[in-house]
Amino acid sequence: MDTGAHIVCNLVVQSKRSNGRVFAAIIAGAILPDLPIMLFYAWESIIMKSPESVIWSDLYYLPAWQNFFDILNSLPLILVALILGVIFKTPLIVVIALSMTLHVLLDLPLHNDDAHRHFFPFSDWRFTSPVSYWDPRYYGDIMHIVQLVLVAIGLIILWFRHISRMEKTVLAMLGIGYLLFQIFVVVVWSG
Repeated sequence: MDTGAHIVCNLVVQSKRSNGRVFAAIIAGAILPDLPIMLFYAWESIIMKSPESVIWSDLYYLPAWQNFFDILNSLPLILVALILGVIFKTPLIVVIALSMTLHVLLDLPLHNDDAHRHFFPFSDWRFTSPVSYWDPRYYGDIMHIVQLVLVAIGLIILWFRHISRMEKTVLAMLGIGYLLFQIFVVVVWSG
């Protein structure tokens, strides 16, 4: 799943009528596993000016970058954060860790050759799914449409579930941002 879809799915699952801090913690946890990839992309595209094809076919698979990506996709490391959140009675850390866990579990069946090592640093095992959320060689064209529909349904559910002005503003921004990201994908990556 792309990051926007993770945010929407996490909010649908976890935010029953939450307060603003919990709402923000859910969003943070949904983003954190993808944050290293966002930083990688910013570094390689903006700073290093690497071509898109090189970024995603070569640089993405370098061992140092893979290690960087897999730290925040590691279920054992997320479990440590969850346990510490419970021990130290910090509910927002618990919410973030649960949101990260859901992100990882949703990613697990939707990554083929770009799969993460979800038990890093204890194992290099990767689940290579026959389905990809983006790669048309592995039903990515179908999954992209499924993901768009799920995000639209999720945003509608969230719109009616959350009544605060701040939450509705965040949801509107999320919807607009998601639409702009989809346009970016078509313009930059589909060429």
